[in-house]
Amino acid sequence: MGLKDRTPTTIEEYLSYKQRFQNWGRWGSHDQFGTLNHIDTESVSYAAGLVKEGRTVSCANPIATSTVVGDPRRNPRPADHNMSVTQTGSGDYIGVYYHGYVNTHIDSLCHFFTGNLDDGGRLYNNGDPNLITQSGALSHSVDNWKDGIITRGVLYDIPRHR
Repeated sequence: MGLKDRTPTTIEEYLSYKQRFQNWGRWGSHDQFGTLNHIDTESVSYAAGLVKEGRTVSCANPIATSTVVGDPRRNPRPADHNMSVTQTGSGDYIGVYYHGYVNTHIDSLCHFFTGNLDDGGRLYNNGDPNLITQSGALSHSVDNWKDGIITRGVLYDIPRHR
């Protein structure tokens, strides 16, 4: 069945997904990993055993320090990059706005609220959104994933099939 044959989701059905697919409490009341709990040492070992060529594929992009010529909407906030040279070496500062179309990253669970804050919106697993501050997240942050996320992946080469 192709997309053209698919019946569009109704608003009611879409709104029901919040309850139907939620995992709050599934891994305990203080869990901040969500479905990453499915990735255990056994699944990492299994995934490593599937390697046939040992080829890596980077998802990195060059850091764009200017807007995209002809389409500034694609990078409305270019990275700020400054180098400093001293007698003993050099250093650099890179300020990056990650949310947009230019940079790749993974949002941690502190980026997603259920509903609006004005209506009692919460973080995953009933987390308190007031723990997200201007200087960082005190809960549900990417720091929870400091050991990395390693599992089996599937790469779809969409441009090759156009």
